[in-house]
Amino acid sequence: MIVLRHVAITLLLVLSGNSFATADDDDTNSSETIVLIGGHRLLELDAQTRKNAGIETVPAQARRYRPEMEAYGKVLDITPLLNLRLQLMTAKVRHDSAAEKNRLSRAGMTRLQDLHRNDAVSTRQLQEQLAQWQTDRALADETALQRRMTIVSSLQQWGNKLTDWFTQASSPEADDIIRHKKQLLQITLPTGVVLPDDVASIRIFVSGDPHNAIAAQLVDAAPQVDPLTQGRQYFFLADNTDLPSGLHVTALIPSQNDSLDGVVIPRAALLWHMGQAFVFIEIDDGRFVRRDIESYRELEGDYFVSSAIKNGERVVSKGAQTLLSQQLRAQIPDEDDDD
Repeated sequence: MIVLRHVAITLLLVLSGNSFATADDDDTNSSETIVLIGGHRLLELDAQTRKNAGIETVPAQARRYRPEMEAYGKVLDITPLLNLRLQLMTAKVRHDSAAEKNRLSRAGMTRLQDLHRNDAVSTRQLQEQLAQWQTDRALADETALQRRMTIVSSLQQWGNKLTDWFTQASSPEADDIIRHKKQLLQITLPTGVVLPDDVASIRIFVSGDPHNAIAAQLVDAAPQVDPLTQGRQYFFLADNTDLPSGLHVTALIPSQNDSLDGVVIPRAALLWHMGQAFVFIEIDDGRFVRRDIESYRELEGDYFVSSAIKNGERVVSKGAQTLLSQQLRAQIPDEDDDD
């Protein structure tokens, strides 16, 4: 038993990289002491020991956090939108041509009607011109109808804004998408969930890497729900990130819940031991206490904590593992206590 405890103590000393002394040591020149204040176990380290251990602290920063929910989507292939634009441009040219022929035919018929009243042209000539005008008018109506039906079909698939952008002769928004300055995304929300009215921006990431999430701006609600999940769908635009079409993405969307007040701490400040998350707080110069964290959330590469830590409290951001090693070492009974 004595040998095993000796091995455990030696291993912890190696991991900590420093020689620590406990309150039970006889050496009165110890660089740190474990004491109890208000029922909390504290670690006291002098300046030189803190420097050798590389311990650094930062103040916790107050932050208001709005919980996020996850949704899923993909980068859209814009080929259908390009085909839509080409189809509408072709339809417009055909309609403009047919409308001009109709205008000329109508003007010609009006002129022949005047001449016919003065017996300057035959009835047969007037009838032929009337037939030509009716043909030209029918063609103009047909091309106008085709263009309207193309727009209606686009509205059913792409909604108002994208249809408007891609049916204009000149649209900066459509040009940004075509030139890959922006990438079009389609995000599907969970069944029964709608995008909160005040949400205009979300964050997206790929490959399970939320720390590198990028912003995407809302374009419009999609007219159709997902055929499998029946979830509402929305179109978003992200700055060009060279994501290939069809790539699946994860979206972080602000929820409708009320915002939470708390603090933000560095990722390196949060430790885990025996399934419990915690941090070390420097409550005074060189005096540290372990503070258990019951809940936390990832936020822009750091952690948001809504309780247990106050704004301005100094959190150990570097060297926390050394403090943990010292705390664990202090919990091992001394060999002399073994009867």
